[in-house]
Amino acid sequence: EVPIGEEAQKKYLDMIAVASKMAPRVPDVQERLGELLLKMGKQDAAFEYLRRAIDLDAGMAWKVVQVLREQMLPAVEISKALPRVPAVLEALCGPYFEDGLRKEYLDLAEGSVAASAPGLLETWGWACLNAGEPERLRKRLDGIGTLADPAAEARRLRLRSSALPALGDRGRALADAKAARVRAPEDPGAASHLGEVSLAAGRADDAASAFRDALALVSRASGGPGWRAGLYGRIGAAEEAAGRPDRAYDAYRKAVGEDPVILKSDG
Repeated sequence: EVPIGEEAQKKYLDMIAVASKMAPRVPDVQERLGELLLKMGKQDAAFEYLRRAIDLDAGMAWKVVQVLREQMLPAVEISKALPRVPAVLEALCGPYFEDGLRKEYLDLAEGSVAASAPGLLETWGWACLNAGEPERLRKRLDGIGTLADPAAEARRLRLRSSALPALGDRGRALADAKAARVRAPEDPGAASHLGEVSLAAGRADDAASAFRDALALVSRASGGPGWRAGLYGRIGAAEEAAGRPDRAYDAYRKAVGEDPVILKSDG
């Protein structure tokens, strides 16, 4: 509870200082102390503790950003208060978009987008696509160049193949999606992505095959019913596009059998 009165606040501040010294390298403790200081109206002091929590564990960035948003802080103010590390920039995407600052987010994070920060790379890529700047994403991905790690290169290729159709290059988008599938043969996401790109390119048979590959990988990994239902739904869409309504109906029926909620989500 937030203390009331000057004397009570002084007592709490003393306890916060002691607690911080007792657990100087425990990020959760530093974050909780920062949160209490925020509730006490001690914003500058709170930022110090919250920054320390992130320095100790970058994974705390999401929680810290959420706490600051709950205090009604604008995205720009949060970005100024926290270290400009990939985890923080990734967590700031939502707040910037909520505040209508799409281009500002792209400018803020672009300099830190690199192969060594795959989470930020994918978040920034999503931001580019949703901000209507596919060319900016393509240039950044081309600038990064081919990555040695197959999984990381697969992610780069998938992102680029998502940008290329908007630039009128569906052929290269399909080639990138196929290359990503080769580099990540056990990743159902890569198979599903190939299905989506194939379907958009008018290659319904290839799309159905890719979606079935993704479904097999998900089933092998005991994926959840929602994921399986979604893939059955995409198989149905591909079969329908290929002019096979009987197969489409069978796939849709299986989708509903996996997760009836898909009826609501798909209308």
